[in-house]
Amino acid sequence: MIVGFAIGEQGWNPENGPYPVITLFTWLTNLGAFGLVLLLVLVSVAVIGFFRRDSREVGAGSRLVAPIIAFVALAIVWVLILLNWDVLLGQAESTPTTFILPAVLLVPSALAVVWALWLRRARPEVYRQIGHGTELPEAPLLGEPEPVVDATKGNL
Repeated sequence: MIVGFAIGEQGWNPENGPYPVITLFTWLTNLGAFGLVLLLVLVSVAVIGFFRRDSREVGAGSRLVAPIIAFVALAIVWVLILLNWDVLLGQAESTPTTFILPAVLLVPSALAVVWALWLRRARPEVYRQIGHGTELPEAPLLGEPEPVVDATKGNL
């Protein structure tokens, strides 16, 4: 992608607008910020869900009120980013890019959610392992002390 934009910059004419590499930078930083705010929205919901199952003796302000405020504020910011995408790209009016760039993030995200829901139903053992890695036979279990190596005997 970067090579394509760099090639597009060859023979660039200032009357055509900004440098193509500047366009690439603008597109990708806005897409990154859009994804990051979406991630923060989802994390604030996840915090509520986590503390609903295990309060860990945390007060209601930290486990419920603050995440709800964060969710509402961040969701508003995310919607504003989406509605003003053309402004973020420096466009006078919407173009296909205005809709394609957010779709680059939203379509794979939606497909990942559908896949996760399918996994949860069709292959629950695989779904349960998500985020836990693989359990190797020689790997210590969580909470077990590490074995002590006796250097003089060359064994455990």
